[in-house]
Amino acid sequence: MRNQLRLARIENIKAATFNNHIVPERVDQQFKPFFSDAQLTALYKTAMNSLETFDLDAEQQTEAIIYGMESLVKAMKRYHKNAGHQSTISMLT
Repeated sequence: MRNQLRLARIENIKAATFNNHIVPERVDQQFKPFFSDAQLTALYKTAMNSLETFDLDAEQQTEAIIYGMESLVKAMKRYHKNAGHQSTISMLT
């Protein structure tokens, strides 16, 4: 019985998930399918550092970040469908 409880705790630890406290929930939920937690955090921090020079409120910053990340996902989609790869080759020739 004791061993079963110990194994259950270990399984709970292995399955533990936590919300990303740095990235706003709206951004996290929208882009979680495309990026890992570490990637989302790095992208968010980089975007916030870039937006410091502008006089934007929190909602405007979030909208700008979402727009930028949507653009990034669209560019990645084109690249993975080989459209980006072909346009790179045509630029070189």
